[in-house]
Amino acid sequence: MGEHQTFAAARRRRMAPLAVAVSGHPGVGAHTVAAALRSRFRLCCTVIGDADPPGGADLLVRVIGSGARRCDVRACSAQTPLIVVAGKADVRDDSRAEAAAAADVLGRPVVPVSALWASATVGPSALAVLRAAEPGDDVVRSYGIRGVAAAQDWLAAEPQLSGADIATRLHDASGIDAVADAVRAVSGEVASLRDRRLCADLRLLAARGAAREGAEQALVGVHP
Repeated sequence: MGEHQTFAAARRRRMAPLAVAVSGHPGVGAHTVAAALRSRFRLCCTVIGDADPPGGADLLVRVIGSGARRCDVRACSAQTPLIVVAGKADVRDDSRAEAAAAADVLGRPVVPVSALWASATVGPSALAVLRAAEPGDDVVRSYGIRGVAAAQDWLAAEPQLSGADIATRLHDASGIDAVADAVRAVSGEVASLRDRRLCADLRLLAARGAAREGAEQALVGVHP
């Protein structure tokens, strides 16, 4: 790779799409949260092991269960910008209260989310089943017991609702929009992390003599 190509690669890393690493203790729904983030916000998400480092991710999303575990406390000490999501909100009796209690333990905000609802789709066949008196297990697995109950209540009150209407209401009730707000809240931290990485890349290029002049000029405008 030539000098200018090497320098350009460092700049591309700085401007690349947000890279998100999702982690959580087994069973808390990290994979479902990652799928919801991909489908709702088109984020580039990778699920990592409970104790794995975030690697080159710009943002770590830590998924917790009904309460904060010791492993969650450890994960929240990461230097990478981080937000905490309390998953499976649709199965909690009071997801907001539980999230608030976990926030007290972790010392940072916790967003309750039903990732199941956040990525829900309701096609014609699913809509027909939801209109039935006793939906089958497949539909319950797709939307959860409370999701099915909510959908049936909406359909009873407004029979003309479409599958897209039901999906939109599930999305709105999921809490996923609050995750977008949390991501925006740490955008400054993400930008600072990327600047530090770019600064390290440029210094390495300058030290190696690769695109030295361009790297040194670029360093003048970078604030690590």
